[in-house]
Amino acid sequence: MMRQNGGVLNLSLSSLRTRDIVEQLKELQIEFGLLRDDGVERPLRCEKICKLRYAIFVPRSLAAFRRPSLKEALLQCPHAAISGDGQLMKKLRDLARKLGGDFVPELTYNTIPQCVAAVETGAFAAVIPMQTWKGSSASKHIVVEDAALTPLSRQIVVAWHPRTIEVMGAPAERMKSSLIKALKQASEAAGASCS
Repeated sequence: MMRQNGGVLNLSLSSLRTRDIVEQLKELQIEFGLLRDDGVERPLRCEKICKLRYAIFVPRSLAAFRRPSLKEALLQCPHAAISGDGQLMKKLRDLARKLGGDFVPELTYNTIPQCVAAVETGAFAAVIPMQTWKGSSASKHIVVEDAALTPLSRQIVVAWHPRTIEVMGAPAERMKSSLIKALKQASEAAGASCS
């Protein structure tokens, strides 16, 4: 939520599901939202930030010192995953069925950073965006990339209701522009494409 306080803009961040972001934007309860492009509905406006590509991150301790196949990484390793029945989980379950199994994570979280932390313990694999994995030693995990994971990719956008800009005026426009610029820069630094 964005509020002006003596000429200073304060920004508050919340982690919400796509559906909740869209509803709150449409009801003018929040000013900006970061979400998948296919979740944006009229009358909302949006601007592309980056495209997330997914891979399976497997701790070496679970991989018996060899690179696991997609099937092994997805179906034979204990997994941490985002909770709920969102689009990502549905696609992962569909992929698991195509590979002859079921995707049932042993641990569920509300955020991707929590999944990253689970992988870092060495006890869980996770299907997470390539761009979220930074700084960890490559000697501690194996990244399993496969064309079958391509349908998990998603375009991320910043969305807003045009009425927000009309009502709040120049401060909201500046905040929107600054937010988009900062998110694009951070995405590029993390290796995400903006296409």
